[in-house]
Amino acid sequence: MRINKWIVFGLIIAAAVAPYLNIFPNEFAYDDGDFFLGWSGIKKVDIGSFFAGNLPMYHRHVYRPIRSIIQSIVYQFSSTNPFGYHVFALVVHLLSVFLVYLIAKKISNKIVALVAAMIFALLPVHTMSIAFMTASFDIAGIVFLLIAFYLYLLFRESAKKKHFYGSILLGLVAFFTYELTLILPLLIILYDFCFKKITKEQIKYYVSYFSGALLFLIIRFSVLKEIYREQFLTEIDFFSRMLTMSKAFIRYIYLTIVNFPLSVYYDTEISYSLADIKAVGSILIISGLIGLAIFFYKRNFKIYTFIIGWFFISLLPVSNIIPIAFFVSEQYLYLASFAWVLLIGSLFGKFYQKKKLIVLLLIILVLAYGSLTWQRNKVWQNDAVLWQNVLAKQPDSVKAYNNLAFYYRNQEDYQTAQKYLKKALEIKPEYSLAYVNLGEICIEQEHFKEAVKYFEKAIALRPNYAASYYNLGFCYYNLGQLEKAEENYQKAIKIYPRYYQSNKNLAVLYLNQKRYDEAIKKFQDALGIQKDDYELYFGLGLSYLAKNQKETAEEYFQKALKINPDFESAQEYLNQLRN
Repeated sequence: MRINKWIVFGLIIAAAVAPYLNIFPNEFAYDDGDFFLGWSGIKKVDIGSFFAGNLPMYHRHVYRPIRSIIQSIVYQFSSTNPFGYHVFALVVHLLSVFLVYLIAKKISNKIVALVAAMIFALLPVHTMSIAFMTASFDIAGIVFLLIAFYLYLLFRESAKKKHFYGSILLGLVAFFTYELTLILPLLIILYDFCFKKITKEQIKYYVSYFSGALLFLIIRFSVLKEIYREQFLTEIDFFSRMLTMSKAFIRYIYLTIVNFPLSVYYDTEISYSLADIKAVGSILIISGLIGLAIFFYKRNFKIYTFIIGWFFISLLPVSNIIPIAFFVSEQYLYLASFAWVLLIGSLFGKFYQKKKLIVLLLIILVLAYGSLTWQRNKVWQNDAVLWQNVLAKQPDSVKAYNNLAFYYRNQEDYQTAQKYLKKALEIKPEYSLAYVNLGEICIEQEHFKEAVKYFEKAIALRPNYAASYYNLGFCYYNLGQLEKAEENYQKAIKIYPRYYQSNKNLAVLYLNQKRYDEAIKKFQDALGIQKDDYELYFGLGLSYLAKNQKETAEEYFQKALKINPDFESAQEYLNQLRN
């Protein structure tokens, strides 16, 4: 079968774009608001700030400075209009599809590559990575990884060092965009193991990739000295996490192939012992697949060894060896699913000339996947639709009720928000986040005494949740109980030293109590976390002015005005100092 390159080009674009044309009316959903509505850091392309770890509060457990740079660049064009972010997501997906085609063509042939790319473009399990705007910026990291991998294939083919150096450079960019890409060196070794020879000469090239990954990790842990772990699965021991992940891997396989039903949140039952038959069965299936990979390698069907290896290696960073937030999340399958589409392409390439039924099955698969993707995109219309969809499949999902409440709270429909939170507590009375949300609703209505009761309940259930102490401190401050306010701000900071708002509010408290040296220290601590807040510079100006250090005070008032030229209070104090 001869296919004109322009036909290939057109088919790939159609497959990548057509199923996602209905995402453009979608609003921000899930974590989108944290980044594109509530994060001041995105408003300016401040490369130094991003490499210093500047991120929204509840996302500071990751280190993705290049992702932040890309987000900020897109923000300059799109601001708070979702349209520009949807365009970006489609461009990223289209690039991924083309790279899947190029890589698959190097591994096999044009027919296999075209089928693999088209199926990859259509997979419904990818909707979370594309329709969810925040996730699409993570996928930019996958694009960099795929380019780096493809350049390595070119290097192995031509031995031209420019391809190798380009691969190393793009690999580094990938690492600083999305941590999941750290498996690039393992994927490269897998390719050589299956299709080339691993020699001493090759090992020194592997060292370069591992060195890049090590450089990233050193910088990451140097910057993120304290990690915000409040959403992590840290309370589950390693053995139980690994047992549970065995079941998660089987679910990942099912989702990759079947792509139905899909959900933004998967509730995975924790396995604590080998008495769990599902966990044992999952371990046996995984062991069988590994055995199958060895069998294929020995029988010289090495492409199938590569497929199995790619799938498991791609999921290695999210396998909860180091605790993360989920056992299963669809967006983690974006890279791993290349294994499935390469398998489909390989089987089609092997049998299509002999059996027309194979072509018919492929057409049915394309139509089914495309239709499911189109329908799934509608779920991402907004948070209300998204979390109602989760409840339709998981009626007892307390997380869905909590997030629905958060959506209605943002709409200032407090009655509906409280209804959903009370429903969550009926299902799970020990669900502390519902009490936190109820308390924050009371704060927004300035019912501080009632809020205190909710935060105290939340703390009793989850004593290491820093946000509860911060909120409790805020309530006591507004109630005039400054000692209790200080005590709770300090507790929040003790749990998470980089808690920006707690440091800032504690500094303001010290300033109002005329504890100027302590206020200055806390304002400086807050600046070390987020340096673009003009109020911090203003607070420092007031503190130094109170200490009669007028030149220093003037300097900080000027810094406040540089960030916010319309800040009248800073201008008034500056005028007084100059007159």
